[in-house]
Amino acid sequence: MFSMMVVASLLLILAAPAGDWHPLGSESAQASSYLQNNWNQFTENYHPNYAFDGDPNTAWVEGVEGDGVGQWLEWPISRLESAQAFKVRIRAGYHKSKALLAANGAPSEVLLELRDPSGRVVAQQKWSPKATLGWQETTLEVPGARDVAALRLTILGVRPGSKYRDTCISDLETLVRSTVPYKADVEAKKKKVLLSWAKERKSQATYFAKLPKTYPFAATHFEVESRTANQPGGDDEGTPVPGFVPLAEQLEDGNLAPALGEVVGPKFLEGVKGIEVAIKDRGASVGDQLRRPATKRKIPTPDGLEDLPYTLRSFPFLVGFLDPTNVSYFEAKPEARIDLRAEGAAAELTQSFYLSHFRVRFTDPAGQRPAAAYFQEQHMVEERSVYETRTDYLVDFDAAGRPSRIRTKEEGTDDLLGYTVLEFAYDGEGRVQGLELRRLVFSKDLEELPGTNYAVHQKYRARTEVATQ
Repeated sequence: MFSMMVVASLLLILAAPAGDWHPLGSESAQASSYLQNNWNQFTENYHPNYAFDGDPNTAWVEGVEGDGVGQWLEWPISRLESAQAFKVRIRAGYHKSKALLAANGAPSEVLLELRDPSGRVVAQQKWSPKATLGWQETTLEVPGARDVAALRLTILGVRPGSKYRDTCISDLETLVRSTVPYKADVEAKKKKVLLSWAKERKSQATYFAKLPKTYPFAATHFEVESRTANQPGGDDEGTPVPGFVPLAEQLEDGNLAPALGEVVGPKFLEGVKGIEVAIKDRGASVGDQLRRPATKRKIPTPDGLEDLPYTLRSFPFLVGFLDPTNVSYFEAKPEARIDLRAEGAAAELTQSFYLSHFRVRFTDPAGQRPAAAYFQEQHMVEERSVYETRTDYLVDFDAAGRPSRIRTKEEGTDDLLGYTVLEFAYDGEGRVQGLELRRLVFSKDLEELPGTNYAVHQKYRARTEVATQ
């Protein structure tokens, strides 16, 4: 939910006169569920991202038993601090053909919500699209020109399919009317990022169909349970909340607000102390060996873990460490760095993304089996504004040289402050069967408000059985 997408340069900036509508891109989407079945378990044509590729031959299809009432689809947009109205366009149902439109379910009533960066609903509206081929649209007015960062569509009613109890949405488009300068190149590149993702999915499908024995995950799909808490410094009217204490002050006192502490658990503060010690001496207490690690091959991440690269941007790179034979550690100079821009979740939009050298403590004389490592990550993106973050990583490894725990501290634009602890659980064959993420974040979305504290607890578990349609 804290994903920040970026452009390498400003090619075009257009002022958006009042009354003009401009399309907004979305480089990714998330949903409460999506359909996976045996014949389609690797190509995943029903992923929520496919509702934003502009192709009627693909669709988001909810993945629960029944007609999918209550299931939702959410997509991020460029943050707009003075949006006046949004126009949402939909291809309701599966538009690959008239026959498939009839055979599958289509939403007959939905709830549209506009959400600010903290996840609070700033406007909502019910809508009843028809199950017919072609685009339909509705308009949502924004009260008071609020800060908007995402939209969510929830299915309230369904026109059932004649053959399948699967509710589909082939495509969604979002347009905005705002006084914020419009950056057409940023929105176009977001679409390019999503289409690049779709292309990569095809090659990933080939890989999963002939899964190598060395694949370090216990399944190609993980299910997630989430628990969250928000502690806003301002109410829905923008008035500061009396007694609000920013996250940094709570951590300094060693006393988290009950709502936050209940989500992340009592041991979280120990993880915070560990990363702070490593930061204080820039990793000298972690290890005295300066290394530049390199992986031999890129290991695809299972479905269900898509949000981890936005929480921990270096996660896809560190996935390569799950197979210790896949990593080599070369001697490095203090100024050495690893450029990950081309490998990022949105390389098309990322301005800079690199890692420092690693400070490593090894358990073997050859220097190939690490016990712990520390490094820094620098990341810069641009949407309507430039967002910069610096993240310190402390990685613990188990006796086999595989990551067992990742702890991070993130600082950046909007007074961003975040701490994350990610733990790995392995099965008897040394494959990842579960991950558990705990995260505390403070972000100041609007200058005039104190900010918001967030707490997240997510449990990921390997799904070994695939449901049939």
